[in-house]
Amino acid sequence: MDLQQELRLRAANISRDDLLHLLGYRRLTPKHRQRLFSVLNEPWLGLRRSAFDFRYGDHAFILALADVLGINVQLAKTQLQVIRSDLYALESEFVPYIWVDTGFKRTTQPIFALAFCEPQRTIRLNEQDLALYRKMNMPQRVQLISRTVKAHHQMHQDRLGIWGVIQRYVYHYEQSRALILLPNGEVLEDAERGPAVAQATVRQRGKSVELGG
Repeated sequence: MDLQQELRLRAANISRDDLLHLLGYRRLTPKHRQRLFSVLNEPWLGLRRSAFDFRYGDHAFILALADVLGINVQLAKTQLQVIRSDLYALESEFVPYIWVDTGFKRTTQPIFALAFCEPQRTIRLNEQDLALYRKMNMPQRVQLISRTVKAHHQMHQDRLGIWGVIQRYVYHYEQSRALILLPNGEVLEDAERGPAVAQATVRQRGKSVELGG
């Protein structure tokens, strides 16, 4: 049983507010409750979401929670070190993303409007899906991406706003490799590199600023 499962099991019959009181908080706020929820429910004990208050830092909060729930603090500390190491390795890895290709060519569209809409062309997995993705083999990852592509295409009904009709999706799974998918989720080809794409930018005080995600 991992540390988060142990924390959840021991906290199952204790109200969340009572737990926070045991941790020394008196006047509870939504921020306190969110912090406890993150540790008990989010991937990596919520450590990817930086949290701080004047009582505990990220790791001190988890260790204090382990202590009040009767978990050996040294064992918890050892598991937390492993989690931190795994998280560091994860954040050093390439993060996959999907590029929505509409074959767009600018005509009269204002550059600022394009820059504002730039994030629409990139799909990123949410944290939960990304955590699952990391545990999958390549065929399972492709199935997940295929489902994501189909859901995106259905939601947008074939057209991505100012960018036009969706032609294909480019799933970047490594720094220099990508899979091309049709809007129905079917894999078309494995490309040596994802296609070069110009991002819309604006200039601010003489510097180019990307507004895309």
